Amino acid sequence: LQGRIDPAVYDARMAAHPLQAWIDTGLFDPDDPAPNPDAEVLEFYTSIGIDPAQFTDVPRDELVSTINMSVLRPGPRLTAAEAREAAGLTDAVFEALAAAGGYALDGQFTNLDVEAFRSFALARNLFTGEGLVDFARVLAAAMARVADVTSALFRIDVAPRIEARGGSEVEYARQNHQSALLIEELFTTMRAFFLQQLTGAVVLSDQGRQASTSDAISTVNLAVGFVDMVGYTHLSSMAAPDDLARFIIEFEKRAVGVVVAHGGRVVKLIGDEVMFVALDPIQAVRIAAGIVAAFESTNAVPRGGVAHGDIIGLGGDYYG
Repeated sequence: LQGRIDPAVYDARMAAHPLQAWIDTGLFDPDDPAPNPDAEVLEFYTSIGIDPAQFTDVPRDELVSTINMSVLRPGPRLTAAEAREAAGLTDAVFEALAAAGGYALDGQFTNLDVEAFRSFALARNLFTGEGLVDFARVLAAAMARVADVTSALFRIDVAPRIEARGGSEVEYARQNHQSALLIEELFTTMRAFFLQQLTGAVVLSDQGRQASTSDAISTVNLAVGFVDMVGYTHLSSMAAPDDLARFIIEFEKRAVGVVVAHGGRVVKLIGDEVMFVALDPIQAVRIAAGIVAAFESTNAVPRGGVAHGDIIGLGGDYYG
């Protein structure tokens, strides 16, 4: 508002109404009979430093959700062209990385996005452009799963407690903001987990490659196992949604626990199925048998299979 109205007048108007900054930008009208954004929510946004001037073009009915998203991705917004230039990438490389990372070229980018693209530009001194794009695609897929879990955790764990207390919009806003503040701590956890997983992946890749009889660099020699649930389709049609959700969580928890305990690596979880790899076929059979044993007392009977030999390791998955 600087330069538009006299500061003394502005201070007087702020004293007259706590949401004067929102009123001045046309985002809140205390005298308008039409629905307004929740005044208490806007007061909370003011208390955490949200600038109404950033949202003058946002419809009233989209204002709260837009501000919540801006808390997750703060800072000024850039076009694709501005982000590409700031990252120092060619059009072709930028567009390929953006597509792999799930960015829309007609969307908005932040300074953090620019830093990420710039990191890819620096990595081109070591890796090929094609290799980096493949890495970006796999990374985005992994982050999508983490993001989905994070969002579901709020919906399943946090939202019901807010509803039990009355479900006010301002409490949702406060909890959304608190969740956003925890993202930085989440990144610290993710870094530690990534380095732990990277150590295991390097060992598996090196030993699997040494054991392979193929000259192809993409080939490794590993045991691959699958375990799934017989009767899961019937169970899913009969069980209540919350009961089924608990069963799926329990399946993943027990399956991952058995794989890790026997020194294997989980490749992926697909509904009622787990895919894992191990260096030794006996090790893999013990994993499969262990997962089967972990569910013998349940209504869904597990079954497993193991194969061993040269396979293709590509993009965090295995083929052959």
